[in-house]
Amino acid sequence: MRPDPGMPPSRCFPPDRPSDPCAFDAALQAVCGGFRVRPSGAGLVRGAIGRRRLGGLDAALVSLDADCVIRDRAMIRRDPGEHMFLICQAEGSSRIIQGGHDIVLRRGHFYLADAAQPSVFAYRGERSRQISLHLPRSEALARFGRACTGGRVVRADAGRATALNAILAGMIDEGEDACAMAEALLTIVAASLWADDRGAEDQGARLYRRALECLARSAFRHGFGLDALAAELGASRRQVQRVFTDHGDTVSGRLNQIRLQAARARLEARADDRADSIAAIAHDCGFQDLSHFYRQFRRQFGTTPAGLGATLARSTDPSA
Repeated sequence: MRPDPGMPPSRCFPPDRPSDPCAFDAALQAVCGGFRVRPSGAGLVRGAIGRRRLGGLDAALVSLDADCVIRDRAMIRRDPGEHMFLICQAEGSSRIIQGGHDIVLRRGHFYLADAAQPSVFAYRGERSRQISLHLPRSEALARFGRACTGGRVVRADAGRATALNAILAGMIDEGEDACAMAEALLTIVAASLWADDRGAEDQGARLYRRALECLARSAFRHGFGLDALAAELGASRRQVQRVFTDHGDTVSGRLNQIRLQAARARLEARADDRADSIAAIAHDCGFQDLSHFYRQFRRQFGTTPAGLGATLARSTDPSA
């Protein structure tokens, strides 16, 4: 592979050498904290770990040919996570599993790892080279907000991605004197995370709006619920549940509210007791169980369907 002027140079990494897994663990822990390497087979680990100061930040340069590197809860208890690791995949690829994320990091991609959360970095026995900038947790939270906890992919557009890699390459050349470059790098990371959050919020808002529209059309269909709603939206159950939770809502609660309000309107509109029966109205509004309808109606409105007229009369009487 020809050198890429926009990528950190290979020469910044120490030369690979075979190591006993325990010895590699000790070297890794001295630089990055509590991690453990799992070799590809029963033999040695091939790789090397370097340490640099880049623009006022500690950096680890890790070259590794192994199955995976693990950080579990026992390690976190012994060595609490006081840092975030801004990781650049300089060569090869890796699979990162952390905080519900399961992503593949390819050459030139960045990931913000949370040392306070368990993680697995899988390499499948292929050589991987990563540069890890160590950010004090308090600084990371101040720069990126609490949304950075639990691990985050830095989703940058083509322009930002090129800039991130070029700046990191410049930091490696400048070393400790690259403070202005480090500030620029972290500013672009913050902008990328902000843009990703903004996009996620907009997408969530659109999905929530579409879900409400769908509920308004389909709420009275018997058996209509979360599964049917997700299918109509072309989303997963989990996506729909999450977007409702983000808006302080639930699918079942919203569905129940729509049905109850419709039933109340129908009951208020009855000309006399000979009009549609309470059971018929409940059925038309999506309730299949009359006892359930009575319980929900009383909980919502403080009266039974039959007693609705008297309750409304009392609530509108100015002398009451």
